[in-house]
Amino acid sequence: MPVRRKNLPRRPGSAADKLGLPRLGNGEGKAFDWEVFGLFRALTVAPRGEYKSSTCFPCIKHMNTIRVADEVWVATALLHRQHPGEADFTVAEIVQRAESEKITGAQSLRRGVSVHAYLHCVANKPPNSGRYRMLVETSKGRRRLFRPGDPCDPARGSGKIVPRDDEIPPDYGELIDWYRNEYVRGGKSDTAADPILALCGLGKNIWHNEDADAYVRRLRAEWQ
Repeated sequence: MPVRRKNLPRRPGSAADKLGLPRLGNGEGKAFDWEVFGLFRALTVAPRGEYKSSTCFPCIKHMNTIRVADEVWVATALLHRQHPGEADFTVAEIVQRAESEKITGAQSLRRGVSVHAYLHCVANKPPNSGRYRMLVETSKGRRRLFRPGDPCDPARGSGKIVPRDDEIPPDYGELIDWYRNEYVRGGKSDTAADPILALCGLGKNIWHNEDADAYVRRLRAEWQ
């Protein structure tokens, strides 16, 4: 039973009424709704991502607390799955995919999605508050999912790469398995094309089947 304090009526047309929340008093609004008070307090002061409205208040069915960065990751992963032949996507395509998917259940897209896709989630860009490593910039305005070993700004060294299973809606959980089992293993990191690393093994035919000491003695003999 919720704790109620009398003589503190809820005004008709209050924000709680607009949300369709039930009255907990005697039907005339003459009891203080401590559950509603707790809801609004959580919504206004709880740190982002810590409040689970769907668990505490089942009457609010479509309020999802998925982080914006995780929403961007899901949208990009969906694009990779939908277009396996494409290596990367524009920022606009990622934002449009997030908007059409409506992961949060809301009709409008959160404003932070665009800046996360452009900057906060991008591993090889200097961080500005967000230090995620969920995407990598392949060329100006284009992104793909980050793979371990991709170029990364040193300040993002310990940044988050992939959402946890309990941080995204269950319907998208299989994307995490796909990422780990197929995406990461199926592609080569950009470091494989690094021009310096590409020099590894160059000229090995020069000393092929030749003893190292004999090779050094031969070179010294040529100095005389």
